[in-house]
Amino acid sequence: MINDYFTHWDCIEDLQDEYFFTSLIDDDNGFILEINPINTTRVLRLEFGYQVIYYEKIPELASLKFIDEKGIGGKNEQLLIWENSTYVAKIYEDSYGFYDKSQIKHLLFIHPDGLIHILTLELPQIIWAE
Repeated sequence: MINDYFTHWDCIEDLQDEYFFTSLIDDDNGFILEINPINTTRVLRLEFGYQVIYYEKIPELASLKFIDEKGIGGKNEQLLIWENSTYVAKIYEDSYGFYDKSQIKHLLFIHPDGLIHILTLELPQIIWAE
């Protein structure tokens, strides 16, 4: 059954500030999403290694229907998670069942300019960098 409801992802203690998208790295060292909170020079690195099976970065204007349908507009949470979403179901179908869909996690980072969807087999390692 598809669950189309996100829940807040409590991966970071004291996640109070608004976070901005800094960079998305997908190279020989794996997949890394870097975000940084407002009013600081610190960078939060979400290091996924080689566990990401799909990602998508979409500008806010191209996401308006999705934001409206999922009820995520105006939420204070910027990091959301769900399991067995329509994204997970599509990847499962398109891979002919290669991936165990119960193992896929769908993370969503909402930033001021858009959305970043990440489907991963494992949750990332969280690292603060200066």
